[in-house]
Amino acid sequence: MAIGTTESVNGRAVGEYLALDEAGMEVPSVIVKRDGRVVPFDVERIENAMAKCFVSLNRTPQTSIGELSGRVINIIAAKSHGSAPTVEGVQDIVEMVLQAAGEFEAAKHYILYRAEHAKKRSERPIPEAVRQAFADSDLYFPTAIQKFQFFDKYARFNYDLGRRETWIETVDRSVGFLYELAGSRLPAETYERVRRAILEMRAMPSMRLLAMAGPAARRNNVTIYNCSYQPVESIDSFVEALTISMSGCGVGFSVEGKYVENFPRIRRQTGLAPKHMVVADSAEGWAEALRTGIETWFEGGDIRFDLSQLRPAGAPLRTKGGRASGPEPLRVMLDFVRSRILARQGSYLRPLDAHDIMCSVGNAAVSGGVRRCLPKGTRVHTERGAIPIEEVREGDRVITSNGYKTVTGWVDQGVQGIVEILTESGTLFRCTPNHRVAVLTDVWGGHTFKYARDLTPEDRLLFITHPVDGETQELLPLPEKREADHSGSHVKQPVLDTETAWFLGKFFADGYVQLTNHDNHGKGGNTQFAIACHTDDINQIERVSAWMEDHNITARMVYQNGNWVQIRSGNRQIAHWISSYKQAKPHGVCLKGSGVHHLRCAQLLLLV
Repeated sequence: MAIGTTESVNGRAVGEYLALDEAGMEVPSVIVKRDGRVVPFDVERIENAMAKCFVSLNRTPQTSIGELSGRVINIIAAKSHGSAPTVEGVQDIVEMVLQAAGEFEAAKHYILYRAEHAKKRSERPIPEAVRQAFADSDLYFPTAIQKFQFFDKYARFNYDLGRRETWIETVDRSVGFLYELAGSRLPAETYERVRRAILEMRAMPSMRLLAMAGPAARRNNVTIYNCSYQPVESIDSFVEALTISMSGCGVGFSVEGKYVENFPRIRRQTGLAPKHMVVADSAEGWAEALRTGIETWFEGGDIRFDLSQLRPAGAPLRTKGGRASGPEPLRVMLDFVRSRILARQGSYLRPLDAHDIMCSVGNAAVSGGVRRCLPKGTRVHTERGAIPIEEVREGDRVITSNGYKTVTGWVDQGVQGIVEILTESGTLFRCTPNHRVAVLTDVWGGHTFKYARDLTPEDRLLFITHPVDGETQELLPLPEKREADHSGSHVKQPVLDTETAWFLGKFFADGYVQLTNHDNHGKGGNTQFAIACHTDDINQIERVSAWMEDHNITARMVYQNGNWVQIRSGNRQIAHWISSYKQAKPHGVCLKGSGVHHLRCAQLLLLV
């Protein structure tokens, strides 16, 4: 496949053709901009940007612009797998291609260009009319949490104005929709009285009405209802549950046997070639795919779905608001429903099957709106220290990119998928796919945020490397020393002070512990722990030795081949204690590192 143009930029030709691999790679047709808008993908913009970069340097690239842009397009096509790339993602690839081609000066210039424009975007002034509109609406919010809930759930994005609604504008939209329904059957004074009551929060309509009044409700008035109920007694039940849920209305249901027994018997698979169906990019398209799939599987056939027409995850939903969940939730739901139905070939659906299918349908409908969250056990930096997220209390102040903020409440997000992010340092971070992660954009500390699901191996993550103040923490108590243990003196209980934090940090980086079993008489092996130091680092050797001496630990120095020394002790009491912080090495393998990481480890220990 070949694509290209014959345009020129400042007299330089950029019309060289780009050769793409025919093996399944396809240039995306659209791209997602920073504000969420989906626009046509334009190869010329990439070529023009690189050409202008070299023009500003007043030199010609070693590799032609056409070849460089071809490499960019090939990588985009290989990584996108048919989904829409983002502007930030494409710019990251351009930066990478320039560096890989040895065009380091151009890459640096491109990075500076991105950083400068990012700064301009952040410093863009707010028009006085917009500022005043929001200030007028702020007068109606008694508390900050009410204001947050409004902007989080009810304020629609006005594409004509390029911003979200104010509270006054939302109330006007809602009351205007009520007028569309009732018209002049109510006097104008009544509409004004209703408007004033809602505006001052003395009365409130359906909250779904606040969110959906206008184009969304005109297209489907189910969107303005809070909840619904139905028995699960036919294929229509599953389809209606999906349609209603995608409208934002809650669905209650019953899978009692007297309802589920109305489903027909599921025929055995005939083995015929599966049918094919292209799913339309709409709520009705999703519902029709579910109906067609269930009917086909009940009748003994099979079907394959083409989801290529569905908009990518994150694309804005202009009519209903929010963001698209992409094709994946629908794919997962259809696969699950198929597996449940085919598992009952020759028999009937059971109430538990109907229940699980309804849950799967509901999950597919709300996947686009789930919030980011962290799993149990994740430590959160608070003013009390780094503590597990489940121990964070209302009133705690947690650190954010804008300083410490107060926790005002908890939201139960139910069961969500988890992604694991493994870094080069071995750190494992677990979160939901839509958790936002800070990613470096340049070598000066500039950063942006990406969803965890969109991270790539080329991303560089931003971590906090400075200590965070917290409450005083205590170390684990020493294990009781047995009477038959003659491996050393009674060890003095360590406390978490600066020297102990440094010692444990050093041990994490350059130490090991080896535990062996012994009999009731204290015999049966050589238990020991050791820390390695460079022979030239006298300060570290003295600090390790001094800490051990202060805690009644007898140690000896063993000089190894090369330029390092081990400070060892066979005291079982301290070995078992320290193994609680670092896993014992079964073969006593020493980590002969240079101690580069010990200061950071000591800082991290002070956090906990």
